[in-house]
Amino acid sequence: MNPTRRGPRLVAALTGFAFALSACGFNSSEDDSSDDAPTGEETSDGAEPAGGGDDGGASGDLSLLVPAYSDQTKALWEGIISDFEKENADVNVELQVESWDNINQVIQTKVQSGDAPDILNIDAYASYATDDLLYPVEEVVSPEVLEDFQPSFAENASLDGTMYGMPLIASARSLFYNTDLFEQAGVTEPPKTWDELYDAADKITALGGGVVGYGMPLGSEEAQAETSIFVFGNGGSWGNAEEITVDTEENIEAVTFMKKIIDDGLTEEDPGSQDRTPLLNVFKQGKIGMMVGLPPTVTEIEAEFPELNYDTAAIPTADGSPVTLGVADHLMAFKNDGDNQEAITAFLDF
Repeated sequence: MNPTRRGPRLVAALTGFAFALSACGFNSSEDDSSDDAPTGEETSDGAEPAGGGDDGGASGDLSLLVPAYSDQTKALWEGIISDFEKENADVNVELQVESWDNINQVIQTKVQSGDAPDILNIDAYASYATDDLLYPVEEVVSPEVLEDFQPSFAENASLDGTMYGMPLIASARSLFYNTDLFEQAGVTEPPKTWDELYDAADKITALGGGVVGYGMPLGSEEAQAETSIFVFGNGGSWGNAEEITVDTEENIEAVTFMKKIIDDGLTEEDPGSQDRTPLLNVFKQGKIGMMVGLPPTVTEIEAEFPELNYDTAAIPTADGSPVTLGVADHLMAFKNDGDNQEAITAFLDF
């Protein structure tokens, strides 16, 4: 989903890959979790001489920290940076790509040591905004770019009426299910309620041969998202801007149901150690009956396992009422010492 209506080249290039990527760690690989990777030297042959671009005076070194969405993430950003540096010869962008498993610890360490990146791509922005570490978006993009964000995305990226996050990639999740396993187990349609989910998972697991009914990734990559699927599916929540509420009746019922599926052997072994990315690969290999996935899963299956027979459906909830888990990732600009505001604006406007 494109959070902008028209968009500058940076956003257009990234959101053009929105369905090839995935939010919150989909397809991230250790190869993409690289150390700092300066790109200025790599693109110097194609850059214009100093003063030859239309940068309007922007200069300096910019640090950009991003998560690995897929095996293509690093190359995609390097292409954008190369094009930017050709038109802004006095700005050098240093790219660092980290896995979703590592990026939160990396940014926390950088902030605590006073070495925050100039630009960060991640999901949450509020804590940095609350600590007055971020530029308001209106201070680092042109009015034309600011107006181009979809109002609903802009509102969700704002705190107390001020926009701090720049929506970059957004998507919603759905239930992926193996139609061959459904047929073999005698399950005629995808489950709408938790009771139906349990029944379908039980019948599929009974097929044996290493097949499990439901894939439940509760590892460090996305335990929060998988748990939220069940919490929201029971009318629960994690609170609001003023208060965090974890142990509500709805939330406890949700995690109790999750525990029952696990304890009854209807999921993979040791869900707490399983991340979504490798577990989705098991689904693609035909060993999991049902699992929540993202739009990119469709293209991944087509490319990697075109013989897999599957379909998608709404995520089951406690009573069958529809609910959607949406995911949005943002760009945000750190103030640091204030010296790079002009270069940040040039990059974000690109």
